[in-house]
Amino acid sequence: MAAMRRAALLAIASLAAAAPPEVRVPPASEAKPLPEGAAVVSLTADGLIVVEREGKPETVSIEKLGLWLADRIAKSARKPGDAAKAEAAAAMTVLLRADGKAPWLHVQRLLETCAEAGIRRTAFGVKGARGEEGQLGPPGAPSRAWDETGGAKLAVRIAVTREETAVWGPAQTGVRVPAELTYRMGGIEAREIDAVRRYLRDAGQTAAEGKSPIQAVIEPDAKVPWETVVAVLDEYHRAGRADVKLAFVEPALAADERRAARLPYPSR
Repeated sequence: MAAMRRAALLAIASLAAAAPPEVRVPPASEAKPLPEGAAVVSLTADGLIVVEREGKPETVSIEKLGLWLADRIAKSARKPGDAAKAEAAAAMTVLLRADGKAPWLHVQRLLETCAEAGIRRTAFGVKGARGEEGQLGPPGAPSRAWDETGGAKLAVRIAVTREETAVWGPAQTGVRVPAELTYRMGGIEAREIDAVRRYLRDAGQTAAEGKSPIQAVIEPDAKVPWETVVAVLDEYHRAGRADVKLAFVEPALAADERRAARLPYPSR
């Protein structure tokens, strides 16, 4: 009996070890069906990066993620050579399934790694209105600056006005997110997503009347939870703006700067 009990416990432990870490993707009203054949990269709330290798979930560092992507690209290339790999990378879609509680900086690091691998087609995993998983995007990679097109520009900046102590990282047992968020839209500050929706509607109407181009930009603070960024991105899509720029956040490179910011992330 004792031997059977030990065997059962070992079997349960084995199943638990094989189970992928939980990722709760944020909701989005404009979710589309998942892309077929996409390379799936998951990010947990506490910063773990998970990919699939030989049908099993595997936790990797940011460096190993780059190698994993390079391997996927090489296998999908039609022939050897850098040109063929570059073509395969440009044709590949990466679906980023980030937990809604993960900070924006961690998601940005994944986008940066995809861009460094030559991938230009990314989509974000979200939960649709019926609870099914879908995608929102692709918005492309984050950039330090965006093209100046002239005329009317539509920019929504997400900033944290007050936050609780928050520490993210694989070594942490819990994650606490900023308590209050402010949506800054030009000279307007608001804390309700309804205000963002009205701003997008009014800005779109103004631009249409003046026949001016709109530049859709989101400028997240490094610690803003991913679900908040997705909420604003979803509102852009609701307003008919699918081409959205995500502004680049310059990360703290030195270890003491990361500790001061209380936002650790995997080193490169």
